[in-house]
Amino acid sequence: MVSLIAPGFTRQEENLVKISRMEIDLWPDYDRPQALVIYKVQLSNETELPVRINLRMPRAAIIPYKVAMRDLDGLLYNLEYSLEPQGSWYQLVITTSSNELYIEYYDPRLVRSEDERIYDFSWICDYPIDKLVIKAQQPRNSEGFTIVPSLGLGELNISDDLVYFTRDFGPLQTGITFNAQLSYTRINDELSASNLPVTASTPFAQDTGFSYTVSNVITQVLDNRSLVVAGTLILGGILLMVVVSMVAGSWANPFSSWLKDSGKNKESPEELGIHIQYCPNCGKRINPGDRYCRGCGNTI
Repeated sequence: MVSLIAPGFTRQEENLVKISRMEIDLWPDYDRPQALVIYKVQLSNETELPVRINLRMPRAAIIPYKVAMRDLDGLLYNLEYSLEPQGSWYQLVITTSSNELYIEYYDPRLVRSEDERIYDFSWICDYPIDKLVIKAQQPRNSEGFTIVPSLGLGELNISDDLVYFTRDFGPLQTGITFNAQLSYTRINDELSASNLPVTASTPFAQDTGFSYTVSNVITQVLDNRSLVVAGTLILGGILLMVVVSMVAGSWANPFSSWLKDSGKNKESPEELGIHIQYCPNCGKRINPGDRYCRGCGNTI
């Protein structure tokens, strides 16, 4: 549902930002026992770049997990940001030279009561939006998945075997808040991402320093235990190939050298000046100094 809020919350008068398409993805119990919220923002061509933009996220989320822009090469690059508290919200302040933004955060306000789960999502529109799209992912091993307002019939995504519900709510004016509630029953506590292959849902290209890269890799490994297993197997395979290559090289080189040397040093009896004789009667080879053939006894 949507509802009107006080104009004091908006920043429309301070800028000329306009959003052509805003997609909000809601993935409860995906890879953490929280709700993963994803903003996919497409700024209109009327917005002059670079531009400073403010997007809301709940203060309960503490910090965003990812803040990025999509560059001309089609990859996402991390962006610097700042957080400005505003009541129960944070204003996520970004300066971007791209008209496409990608933001993730984990909302801990997923209510858990035995097997029942309820998540109330709320978001305030600070800029005019031509098209607002809401997309919800049904958790794996869940039943009675209900969304208010309705997002229609769900569709199975064969790549991850999860069901997604999507609805286009059309334009949204500045100063409007959007509310949605997701509820379901868990069959077990297994998260949706626990059975998925270790792949990046969206490619990222880091343009920060080495220390940041190492820190980010460690964080992602700790967030996903399956990545630890896969990384261990990959590292073990690489080390095994290196050892096999070294052993094979150390044996192959002296063996091939011995073959070359033995072939080079082997000379025929004729080259050594030795005259070979054979018995005229039986044809057996006669050793030097023999007076009788050792094969037939014929006198030589």
